Amino acid sequence: MSAARPDLMRDRIQDHYATFRGILSLYLTNQCNLTCDHCGTGSGPKMKTALAINSDLEAQIRRAIQSGGIKAIHLSGGEPFLRRRDLMTLSTLAQEEHVPLAVNTNGYWALTVARGEAALNALPGLSHIILSTDVYHARELPIERVADAAQAALLCERQVDICTVTPFAQEDEFTLKLDALLRARGLLDRVNRVMTVLEKADRPVPLDEALLAPWVTGPDPRPCMLVNRPTVLENRAVLACCNTPIASQVAQGPLILGHVNQTPLDQILSHDKIDPVIQALRVAGPAFLASLLGQEGEHLLQAPYRQGDICGICVAVMGDPERVKRVRAQLADHPHSRAIAMAFELTTGRPQLP
Repeated sequence: MSAARPDLMRDRIQDHYATFRGILSLYLTNQCNLTCDHCGTGSGPKMKTALAINSDLEAQIRRAIQSGGIKAIHLSGGEPFLRRRDLMTLSTLAQEEHVPLAVNTNGYWALTVARGEAALNALPGLSHIILSTDVYHARELPIERVADAAQAALLCERQVDICTVTPFAQEDEFTLKLDALLRARGLLDRVNRVMTVLEKADRPVPLDEALLAPWVTGPDPRPCMLVNRPTVLENRAVLACCNTPIASQVAQGPLILGHVNQTPLDQILSHDKIDPVIQALRVAGPAFLASLLGQEGEHLLQAPYRQGDICGICVAVMGDPERVKRVRAQLADHPHSRAIAMAFELTTGRPQLP
């Protein structure tokens, strides 16, 4: 059993989802050992991009934690376990800085339960394993491997989520089979089972079932919670949210907060001067920003979107520099800016009054 700290083992990454910039995500690599049909990030064995975790970035992450903002670290990809040396570095960092560290993984490294334990014992600061499996993963990696990874993680006293994707985020034949396996091993009641909807995304293999979610008129009007979780991308740009597939579409807009090669990470994430556009996204949502665009905005608000989709209209606004310019002009109006700042203060607990 590893020497992981018990207090961090009780701290779930989800406990910090509602905290503005409370979680720092690192998109560790776009390389993956699998080629799942439903992959929305275009990851695969031939992809070689990776975030270099060198001493400079490590120091920047430590300063960002010590400044009091970052409460947890989340690693995604691709398959982060393909970057074992980086995982060891970040595990040590998280343990020394007393923050939980979560990683998304397909669990391929648990060739047996014992080997899974050995892999996790080498990463004592890794407190939370988020295992991904579904009918698409299972075509290349058997669910028994996922069960082995979950069992190994529980033996090492790690938090365990097992996430599946289905067209409607509901039980299907695969999830019933998975849960039966977990139940037979005595694991089902000890892990957190999560089901999410299969998103319509650009992918090499078209999936008819991704089109099953109903279309509705107009986008989801909710505030954006994804901007609570900024992400350092492979090129060291910092995306304001955790939806990494949109990064290339908004590369020239305010969702790119900066670049850690040019500005220290703690300054990029500073709460002292939050962009009014980001404030508005957090408290009013991208549909509100579209409403500031007049007739053009009305057209965007009347367009068809997948039910529950909040990112489509965000990209439509944030990916267009001219629209962003017009939104900024509207937000500069005193009633708008003060209302947004007051709501942001109430939501995040950070004074932002003009």
